[in-house]
Amino acid sequence: MQSYGGGGGGGGGGREVRISLSKANGTLGFRIDKDFANRTLKIDWVDSSGPLGLWNLRNSSEALREGDAIVAVNGARGDPEAMYSELAKSSRVDLTGRKR
Repeated sequence: MQSYGGGGGGGGGGREVRISLSKANGTLGFRIDKDFANRTLKIDWVDSSGPLGLWNLRNSSEALREGDAIVAVNGARGDPEAMYSELAKSSRVDLTGRKR
């Protein structure tokens, strides 16, 4: 389990959502698991007061929650290690999430 404020996993075909976030206090406010089978990052936990949690409050119909997947980060797609690396090194990220 990785903790960044980075997101999600799970295969399947849910609706995709694009989000831009900036780190606050060094985090994006969520925890992820690398899902190599589905080539995504699975959102394991969201801090309701972190950047993703606050974005979710403002965008409830598109909110990314536990169990949803992150399928791309800053252009990296289909490679959990590359997406994780982007979450770790970037202070601002453009995410594509997939709702379950």
